[in-house]
Amino acid sequence: MQGNVPQNLKWDPAQLNAQLALYRDLSFAAEPAELIVWPETAVPVLKEQASGYLAMMDRFARERGAALITGVPIRQPNERGEPRYYNALSVVGEGSGDYLKQKLVPFGEYVPLQELLRGLIAFFDLPMSDFARGAADQPLLQAKGLKIAPYICYEVVYPEFAAGLAAQSELLLTVSNDAWFGTSIGPLQHLQMAQMRALEAGRWMIRATNNGMTALIDPFGRIDAQLPQFERGVLYGEVQPMQRLTPTCSGAPGPWRSSAPCCWPGPCWPAAWPARSRASLACGPAIEQRVGEQAERLVEQQAALPHRPGLRQPAAARAPIGHAEKAQRRRDHLQALALETPARPRHVPGLGHQHHPGDPARPSSSALRVAFSQVVRLAPSCQRTATP
Repeated sequence: MQGNVPQNLKWDPAQLNAQLALYRDLSFAAEPAELIVWPETAVPVLKEQASGYLAMMDRFARERGAALITGVPIRQPNERGEPRYYNALSVVGEGSGDYLKQKLVPFGEYVPLQELLRGLIAFFDLPMSDFARGAADQPLLQAKGLKIAPYICYEVVYPEFAAGLAAQSELLLTVSNDAWFGTSIGPLQHLQMAQMRALEAGRWMIRATNNGMTALIDPFGRIDAQLPQFERGVLYGEVQPMQRLTPTCSGAPGPWRSSAPCCWPGPCWPAAWPARSRASLACGPAIEQRVGEQAERLVEQQAALPHRPGLRQPAAARAPIGHAEKAQRRRDHLQALALETPARPRHVPGLGHQHHPGDPARPSSSALRVAFSQVVRLAPSCQRTATP
């Protein structure tokens, strides 16, 4: 659900009841659904202070056979018994669990060196800018029997962090309040980063925001449904729980894997499959072979290029040489450049890079981009190998 609450009203105490009524009424009027998601800090007051309101929404969700996940600040004591505040997600209805945000925004959710900076400049006294960091070993959220990996705001930007949670989950969920960005391209970039996390994990992602971009993202990183930005509305859709791991999330040893979840630097394709189904992973070796063939062709094409000073030959075309010969070749190369390169005119500001005759030629990367796109287009074929 997308409430489209203006940022200047978000933390206004006089607007608290109006905001609580807004999401209550949107939920009451919505079509029945098994999972209802409100955005980050949709309840702009501490959870303990909104206990009656959340109890009402808990009863409503249970009557509909649904789980409701909402953003709400939580106050909890730390290990020393001191009260700390957390940016959190909480589940009511047919689900359970709280998630405390781990990746905090500097100066937005906490102030580095706040003992020195807090109170020095009014900018550092933003609303809700004294959050604490949640523990790293938190359990996933549970809703309607599903294990959901939660990400609050820009936590979805971190590939390795996102992969660690996604590897344990069946569904991804990210909530945000991007009203801070105004009409800039920030919300669009944030959405693109979320699409990449869904692609890397091979899982459906639900993205709920205050004023956009609210969307459903499929396991291939494609937007399945989306609400317009800066409008109030409810987005309906269906998602499929997924199991198994992609190379990005897998902890198994292999040529592109490590002993812990990490971001795979090469082309990604979903290798996760719908829950409770059998599947063949034969597409993995096929793609590996295709990547190898493309790499060999690139080496052959580069080896066929005429050699010029400054153009490095491929490794396959170079014979091993000693340190003395390397030093001599370097001196010869520098001398050749000094003799062959004409004097260059003064750079004119504002014209960007100016190419001059005599500049060393550079190998083109177009062949590499074509090869990469051909590999990526193989991704949908993996989904067809799944069998019910």
